[in-house]
Amino acid sequence: MKIKYHRIENYIKEVFFLFYIFLMINCGGTTAPTILVEPDKPIAIEPIINKPMEVYIPPSKPPSSISIKSIEYDLDKMLIIWNKSKDTNFVSYTLHQYQDLSEKTEILKIFKNISDTSFALQTFNPTKRNTFYIVNENTNGLKTEGESKSNNIEIIKPIQPILLEMEYSRDLFIKWIMNRDYDFDHYAILRSKHADMENNVLVKKIFDKKDTSLVIPMDTVFHYQVKTRDKWGLESSSNVVKGDIIVSALGKKFSLIETTVIDLSFKNIVGEIPNDLSILTNLTTLKLNNNFLTGSIPDFIYKMKNLEFINFSHNSLSGSISPDIVFLENLKELWIAENQFTGGLPIQIGQLKNLTYLNISKNKFQGTIPESIGNLNRLKYLNGWNNNFSGFLPSTIGALENLEFLSFGSNSLTGEIPLELANAKRLESIGLFENNFIGSIPHKLAELPSLKYLGLFDNELDGFIPDSLFKKGSLNYLKLDKNNFSDLDHDLICKSGFNWDNNIFFDISNNHIPKINNKCPHGIIFHEIYNSY
Repeated sequence: MKIKYHRIENYIKEVFFLFYIFLMINCGGTTAPTILVEPDKPIAIEPIINKPMEVYIPPSKPPSSISIKSIEYDLDKMLIIWNKSKDTNFVSYTLHQYQDLSEKTEILKIFKNISDTSFALQTFNPTKRNTFYIVNENTNGLKTEGESKSNNIEIIKPIQPILLEMEYSRDLFIKWIMNRDYDFDHYAILRSKHADMENNVLVKKIFDKKDTSLVIPMDTVFHYQVKTRDKWGLESSSNVVKGDIIVSALGKKFSLIETTVIDLSFKNIVGEIPNDLSILTNLTTLKLNNNFLTGSIPDFIYKMKNLEFINFSHNSLSGSISPDIVFLENLKELWIAENQFTGGLPIQIGQLKNLTYLNISKNKFQGTIPESIGNLNRLKYLNGWNNNFSGFLPSTIGALENLEFLSFGSNSLTGEIPLELANAKRLESIGLFENNFIGSIPHKLAELPSLKYLGLFDNELDGFIPDSLFKKGSLNYLKLDKNNFSDLDHDLICKSGFNWDNNIFFDISNNHIPKINNKCPHGIIFHEIYNSY
């Protein structure tokens, strides 16, 4: 400032000097005043006509600082509001944003209207720190950065869901308490083999907060958990509940899902078969044999479609076999021997295509044996011994190509032994004793390649005993006694090698065969010599 004042002082002196010269020339007479100068040294007079005058101008004032007033958000937007500028030379607001500790600043928008003091940000994440500030600019091009402000970080997780105990009605019902947060997004239902939910798998996402249940098929036991997620990605996890129901029956506890086999045989159980077993829908094997059970077979048994093996033998069960047995389509073995069952064998039993073993012996079944039994193509074992069956032995049994064991002894069957029975080529044991069969033994039946047991005693059979029964020599049991057979090849009796002294296994006595002599020498040496002829 001192330099500027010195220049002004010199400038004023020069002006006064020139003004003095001017007066001397124009007002002091015709003779110009003499100016003495040193020889050879001209007088230097600085021209002043084009020289600018330096005037002090104070600098422009920067715009005021604009601060962020508030930052609020809802599900749709984040609203930034700032104070209005009071500058008369306002040009614009520039809204800047940066996230967390990032140094990268983003310009969201430039506002030219001084009254525009808010902005709605549509894309945002309130779980992170979003920082905003305003740069205020005036007409002089000067800018002022205002104080920054950040949103309140969203750290409140959804209300923790509560998973309720499992319910069951053919399927498993998972239920939980509804979430009431305004920013709810969805439920995620998870399941795992482990109680700590390790290696969990997503079962389903549900986006309706009022939908708080899920139906799960009853197949495998899993542990379940519900997670509630909000719009910002924050989650809360529920308690873990095992997806199973514990059933108490017969003094035991059973898992609804994991129980596939119940074996309570020889446990001295008394009373009726409990209905509590009815919800064990995954049950494949039910063994209650050799107890003291009474009553009939409950209706729910016929609805347990997964049952493959039933053994109720050696009890005091009564009643009849329901036609609903047809619904046990997976049944492979049915053992109900030594009970008090009555009534006829339902024809629907012939629809059990998977049935392999059927033992209904030592009961009080009556009526005819249904021909539909010949539809059981997989049947290997058929035992109807010691009942009250009457009528004919169905010829359809010959269609059972897998049948190995057949017994309808100790009944009241009549008629002839059907020729078709010989078509069951795998038959090893035939027990039709203590009935009222008539006629002769079919020759093809006697020639069955695998036959080891033939019990036809105590019937009304007659005619000639087929030679093949003695020639094959592989029978372990041959009892034809107490019939009306009239003849046989006597020479084959001893050639057969059967021990006729043991009439428990070999007996053709009490027939009408003349001069029968089954007293034969025995021993290994004899058989070797005899067979050599």
